Amino acid sequence: MKKLILDHKDNIRITHKDFEDSARINFHFPGKTAYFGSLIPQIKQSPDKSTRYVLWINKEKKLPYKLIGSNPPVKSSTACSDIKINDEKKQNFDATQKIPDDFAIKSEAEVVKKKAKTVKKQLRWEIAPYWKLKSCSGDSVALDDIKSKVILLNFTGMYCGPCHKAIPFLRNLENDYRNKNFELVSIETQEANIKEIKKFMKKNKINYKYFISNKKVKHKYNVQGVPTFFIIDKEREIKNIFIGYKKGSTDKKITSILNEMILQ
Repeated sequence: MKKLILDHKDNIRITHKDFEDSARINFHFPGKTAYFGSLIPQIKQSPDKSTRYVLWINKEKKLPYKLIGSNPPVKSSTACSDIKINDEKKQNFDATQKIPDDFAIKSEAEVVKKKAKTVKKQLRWEIAPYWKLKSCSGDSVALDDIKSKVILLNFTGMYCGPCHKAIPFLRNLENDYRNKNFELVSIETQEANIKEIKKFMKKNKINYKYFISNKKVKHKYNVQGVPTFFIIDKEREIKNIFIGYKKGSTDKKITSILNEMILQ
């Protein structure tokens, strides 16, 4: 965050307020979206949006203990507890000596790759687990109710950045394949409030089926992160799985597989 603020200090508004045992620092990024959830913070021009972060600091320990983010429609809150101060003198301190010998430092990409490998190993070529979920209209739909030859099952989340990036692709997919014995189904994993989901669907012009998940379904499909895409054939066998979304690359991979399966 420090580097991002210094690089963009000309257009970031910072305010500060002291309390008895803590201090609050407000960061406002007008006309921009700022993400701190990855290894490399990102900031993008978004004239119709603005991002706010609130950092709470313990005045006694001089350490942060909470970061609240509002990056519409994404909201987040990260808290630190049991913070301890290292009393070693600065000149004698070596952070690498505090890392256990058996601790493996992995990049974000490595973690995602490992998760994808685990899920694929467990579910690829298996029959898709049964589910019955509710839509925002209140009606229940089961996997068995969908008669299309090919299904793209998308586990998604309203507060997930990559999931938002995938929406235009999914909208186009629904339009292009609507009459080709294909069904696109999204399952919401992060929000259960029907009113909020309806607002989200309207704002993002979602034109495909959208259901509300539960822990049981997420466990059956071993969903460890969103978005996760399952491509299911007419025998309801899982043919392929994609975890994460990269504009252009993921689109092409999914579209290529769908074309091959639909033409069979």
